[in-house]
Order: sequence, then structure tokens, then C-alpha cells
Amino acid sequence: MTHGERVRTVLAGDTPDRTPFTFWYHFHLTPPAGPNMAESELQFFRKYRPDIFKVMHDIEYEESQRVNEIGDWSQLRSLPGHEGNFGLQVDTVRRIVEAVKDEDVPVINTVFNTFRYAHQISGERVLDHLREVPDEVHKGLRAITDSLVAFVRALMQVGSDGIYFAMHGASSDMARPMEYQVHFLPYDREVLEAASAGWLNILHPHSYERLYFEYALELPAHVICWSDRAAGPALTEIRKQHPGCLMGGLDETRIKDRTPEEIIAEGREAREWMRGTPFILAPGCSVPEDTPEQLLHAIAEAARG
Repeated sequence: MTHGERVRTVLAGDTPDRTPFTFWYHFHLTPPAGPNMAESELQFFRKYRPDIFKVMHDIEYEESQRVNEIGDWSQLRSLPGHEGNFGLQVDTVRRIVEAVKDEDVPVINTVFNTFRYAHQISGERVLDHLREVPDEVHKGLRAITDSLVAFVRALMQVGSDGIYFAMHGASSDMARPMEYQVHFLPYDREVLEAASAGWLNILHPHSYERLYFEYALELPAHVICWSDRAAGPALTEIRKQHPGCLMGGLDETRIKDRTPEEIIAEGREAREWMRGTPFILAPGCSVPEDTPEQLLHAIAEAARG
């Protein structure tokens, strides 16, 4: 099977020739997008041959869009998806898609959610501001969401097969449960719906604290991936609640401390847990970029044997 055939087979609920796998890390390049980023990602793919080509960018929100005081939320503007920092990343994905067009590997790009960017550009004060003047803050959240929707649509136009949607904020170390549900979950839904033309949208509830997983289960995605080993909940627990494709099984926080044999054993254990159900083997989040190569090759071995 090709990479794409393997992943499509799993999404259809059928059994592939082997368990699909993927993993990724941050490249921390300067500049963080463009030809150099595309080539670094392509070298990574050619070395490790994951079944999903997940583009892990480090693009920040536009520097001109910052919140220093509450009144700045209403001054945020919607950004076009094909210009500025987002446009640089779209060009990176375009280059990658063109380079692997004959290899039948799904290419998906990381997209961070509205909460993550709002948290970043406000100096981590978005929740404080929201609790004080919600209507004012929502003017800015609306602009960020519109920008992300434009970004996602631009990615679809250059051939991205979907997005890896990093859902920040829906956890006990960030927003309160009802706070997230009311103020941020609708924006998450909008961004994922903008990616509905894609056939491989992966939702990543992100935190090492308690996740509000019930909200993730409400969102439209083909796959759910989270740090099941490092933080929980366990794969087996979510399988009882969700029949769709799950992705995980490897502890990204400990991978550098493992031997190849331990990584293979951990992956095989996860495969056994998920046997007969839709599953993709992967770390719960990005692995450290200085992880030794033999440990990363062990992930592929864990998927094969």
C-alpha cells in the first residue's frame, strides 16, 4: 500500500497492510517558512517515510496585530490567508505538495486555534480581558478566527489534504470549562469547517493537564490525537466514547530517554489496545528536535512489526 492508501483504509474502518504512523518536530528555522523550511521538511520525510506528512511550522501571528490594552482588541483586523506570515506558510506547503505529488502521501499543515493566538498576542491576558469586557474581546477573537479561516482556505487551494488543528485552551490550566465552551469552541468549529474540503483533518487537544475532552468530541475531525501517554486520558478510555480514528500511543516527553526496543514495545502495546479499530501510531505531540535518529526510526519499526 502507499502512504495515502494506508491512511484512507484506516479512516474507512478497514484493515491496512500495517498500522500507519507519523511523527514530527519543530525545526526552529530563520526564517520559519519558505524554501528552506520546505526543503527541511522534505528531507525529514525522505529520511523517516511517515505515512502522514505533517508540516510543523513556527509561524507567529503578524507582529502588527498585538494587544497591549483592552481597547486594542477592537483594533485587530482580519488577515488574508495568502499574505504575510500565513502567506509564507502557504507557499511552504505549496512547495511541499508539488515535491511529493507522485508519492501519494497526505500533506497536512499545522493550524493553531483562536485561543492560542489570542493568548499569545495579548501577553497571556486574553482570559483576564474576556472576564472583564467580553464584547470588546470578541471583536478581536472574531478577527483572529476570520484570519484562520482565510489561512485554511488558502492551504486547501494549494493542495493541502487537511489540517492538524492544535486546540489550545480547553484544559484545566487555561480556561474554565464553561468559559471555553461559550467563548472559544464555536470558533474552533468554524476553522475546522473551513477545512471540510480536506479528507484528513486531525484534531489535537493540547495540554499536559486535564483536557476538556468532551468538547473535542463535539468537533468535526477525521482523527483525534492527544498526549495520551504523557497526560491522558488513555487511548482505551476514549475508544469507549469515540468509534472514529484515534492517533497516539507513544510518549513524546520520554522518547529521548528510551531505547529503540522500549519504543517498539510501547508502540506495539498501543497497537494491541487498538486492534481492530481505526488507529494511527504517533507521539501525542511533537518530539524533541534533538531526538537521536535511531529512536525515530524505531517508531516506524513499531508500526511494522
